[in-house]
Amino acid sequence: MNRDKIYQTKDIFEASFLYATGVPLLELERDDRYFFFVFEDHKSTCGTLSKSYWTETTTKNVNAKSFVNAQKSLRDLIFSKGGTR
Repeated sequence: MNRDKIYQTKDIFEASFLYATGVPLLELERDDRYFFFVFEDHKSTCGTLSKSYWTETTTKNVNAKSFVNAQKSLRDLIFSKGGTR
């Protein structure tokens, strides 16, 4: 996988926002302590979206239900991979 074309985060809320805005999730990586959500970032938009998420300045309209559904899907993915240690 070309690491220049990915964006990763361990924050489930940031990941839920990215997922709800339509950024493709490539995989879930695990190290000794954390899971990392790995997103496709071919257009280099994840950094901008992430910054807008953290500074609460996003111009993306994310429906609350879409955000919650994205979060549930990501949590299900974590638990299907063996949960947290």
